[in-house]
Amino acid sequence: MVRALQRSIGVCLSVSIGAMSAFISTSAGACPTFHTLANGSTADATQVMDDFNSILQCARFTGDVVIDNNIWIRMKDEAGASRTVLRTASDGSVGLNGYHDTAMLLGVNGATYLYSSGGGTSIAALNTNGLTINSSGALGPSSGVGLAVVSGYVGIDTAAPSYPLHVNGTAYSTGAAGALSDIRHKKNVATLEEGALDAVMSLRPVTFEWKEPKDDGMKGKQTGFIAQEIEKVLPSTVLTQSDAMKTKGIKYNELIPVLTKALQEQQEEIRTLKAIEQDRTDEIHQLQTRLSLVEGIVVSPQVSRPIAVSTHISSRGAAMDAGPIQ
Repeated sequence: MVRALQRSIGVCLSVSIGAMSAFISTSAGACPTFHTLANGSTADATQVMDDFNSILQCARFTGDVVIDNNIWIRMKDEAGASRTVLRTASDGSVGLNGYHDTAMLLGVNGATYLYSSGGGTSIAALNTNGLTINSSGALGPSSGVGLAVVSGYVGIDTAAPSYPLHVNGTAYSTGAAGALSDIRHKKNVATLEEGALDAVMSLRPVTFEWKEPKDDGMKGKQTGFIAQEIEKVLPSTVLTQSDAMKTKGIKYNELIPVLTKALQEQQEEIRTLKAIEQDRTDEIHQLQTRLSLVEGIVVSPQVSRPIAVSTHISSRGAAMDAGPIQ
């Protein structure tokens, strides 16, 4: 495409050089209105054509057009300073607005906007704020920002991402979602303190509906927690964005260790209760055995003299002493 553009420019220039010189000699009184455009601003087609015709007809064009292995086009701005607006090289690389690097197929010095064939709002913009792709047509589900890259942060359906990847809606993956957990990347590792079970018991699971669902995944009844409530119990699991509303979110993956610790504490309590229950069962069995022995002695006809029977149970049970049996 770039080589075709280069050939087209060469043909057009070779055909139009004579006409261009005629435009240059035209008097200043015939100049169309010149619209001053600042870097990062946008202009409609009429303004661009006015400026182009004004440049050609009002001697702002320097006349430095070189057609060889390379193509250079220079223009003067209102202050009279000359700058290169187009440069191509024999390797097919193209530079615009004074920028050219043979390592790049296309280099642009300044903001770049892409418009649909119908004009109107740009569908993509690359400027000092980063890269923004509007979600119109096939680029997104609705009007607004489909993709934004700002200061190294990527936002999907948001123009102001707060994290390296910020998705304003439901994220879906056909594969597993992993998180870094390598011990070689961690420090100050410590076992979670006791009390997780109490923390979990104070949480309030809720059902809710989103006020402004972004997609099907956010529609209908949802299950979860309230970030402000979780923050009072487990503050480290809550995220607060840097936006004006200080919007809060929950790191649900960090609830897993807390739930695991709570389950361990609960299982320890269950083991303790089972041990106590087993002791009680053993004591009852001992009492039943001794009682059977006593009953056998009492009813025996061969007993000819009083027998003193003393029954003692372990310290966990009750003690029982029987007097002489007549």
